[in-house]
Amino acid sequence: RRVMQVAGALILMVAAALTLALATWSAQDPSLNHATAGPVRNLLGAPGAIVADFVMQMIGFGAIAVVLPLIAQGLRLFRLRSGDNAVFRLGLWCVGVIATAATASLLPATDRWPLPTGLGGVAGDAALAVPRLIFAGSGAAMAGFGVAAAFVAILATSGAAGLGVAPEFEFPDVAGDEE
Repeated sequence: RRVMQVAGALILMVAAALTLALATWSAQDPSLNHATAGPVRNLLGAPGAIVADFVMQMIGFGAIAVVLPLIAQGLRLFRLRSGDNAVFRLGLWCVGVIATAATASLLPATDRWPLPTGLGGVAGDAALAVPRLIFAGSGAAMAGFGVAAAFVAILATSGAAGLGVAPEFEFPDVAGDEE
């Protein structure tokens, strides 16, 4: 039981660190693809700047769909509850991240957006490559695709986080382990 709680606490710490790194991300920070002698602005230092830059380049604002299910899983383990269908949730998590990135890529990037990709990063732009070819002349069709992508993003991310499912199995008390 304590191993489960420690695993849950570790997942929560990773989610908190990732959130802090992403919240203090700056494209001007030194990272693996941006060499600069300037100071690191990220609150987690150089490691936080590198991770945040990689995540933003790859999935952009799809990072929201990465963090929320991590928090839910960490809390689930910390509270000694086991969710069913871990493989299914992992699949939903991947679908949710890609759909969130695609939805973000449909939003117009401002002049202040520092990356050459859209707001959904490389994955979001890649997910939209085929629909943009198919619906090239129709803004209404792309808007419809965007609504569908947002719907899938919400459902998949919620499912990956375990929201709206039946009550979870609680681990039984093992060997008289009193709390």
